[in-house]
Amino acid sequence: MKKGDQKKPTSESNNLFVKNLPAGTTDEKLKAMFEEFGQIISASVQRDAQAALKDYGYVCFKEVADAKKAIEAMNKKNLGGDQFLIVNFFVSKKDSELAQGARTLDPISQNLTRTFNSNIYVKFIPEHVSEEELRKKFTFADDVKIVSLKLNTAVKQFGETEFKSQYAYIMYDTVANAQKAI
Repeated sequence: MKKGDQKKPTSESNNLFVKNLPAGTTDEKLKAMFEEFGQIISASVQRDAQAALKDYGYVCFKEVADAKKAIEAMNKKNLGGDQFLIVNFFVSKKDSELAQGARTLDPISQNLTRTFNSNIYVKFIPEHVSEEELRKKFTFADDVKIVSLKLNTAVKQFGETEFKSQYAYIMYDTVANAQKAI
């Protein structure tokens, strides 16, 4: 690179950012979660000021191809119940700032936007509708996969009358499926 040239930020590397780790995930457990995809240089779960484990960390592979395989297999992986992993390429603060100077969404925001664009919000679901019925209704084709569905109840008070309805957050495997559902 010549003097004065700016490095163009890249969203692909051998280093991954992993969010929504199960409680108690240690560095060793994080490494074990990803070692089937290739040789790992390091795996680190972040800690707070009191050294308590946080719900995110970093995995660095020796090869970029292995990192790509890990993202394909592990991003949006259901860990049971409503918990699922978010796995994307790590974007350094420096690269993020370079991208912002180019008047585009920074790579971190781009990665999160791609992930959360596959979410939809559905409100005013009748109280009698079950999660299973909702899942059937929103799985509208054989190739459509719902990664996560969270059904909640809302209670509103209007004077003496109580109104109950449900709302849901549904995460699809792809943005295209979420758009079709809408």
